[in-house]
Amino acid sequence: MSSKSPRKSIILYLDRNLGTQIVPRLLTAHKLQFEIHDDHLAADAPDEEWIELCSTKGWIALTKDARLVRDNTHAIRAIRSSLVGIFVIAGGNMTGEQTGELIVSSYSKIEKLCHRTTRPFVAKISSRGHVVTVKLRK
Repeated sequence: MSSKSPRKSIILYLDRNLGTQIVPRLLTAHKLQFEIHDDHLAADAPDEEWIELCSTKGWIALTKDARLVRDNTHAIRAIRSSLVGIFVIAGGNMTGEQTGELIVSSYSKIEKLCHRTTRPFVAKISSRGHVVTVKLRK
């Protein structure tokens, strides 16, 4: 019997910009656990609300909104004062199918980073599937 305790599986939170159909269908087909923005918050909920929700629930957020961690002062403040992990998907012009496949193909890297990195953190998933942590602007 192994003395290692099993890793806790992660639950992904899909920001509204990832849609409610194509990406969720692909994640379901690969048996990944996820929550959809519209199932928990109003469509126009500010970013700070889903950041707090993810922090409270322990969910890992996925978004295509690079401005969130570059230009949004309120969101950056919310991230810094939370226990959230956020992955920003690069390549805003990818189709839903391409985005879903990128998430699926990058999942083991996402999971590994989540288990070895203290929250809060922000990471970027490049269109080629590279996953790296990024610094928040001041």
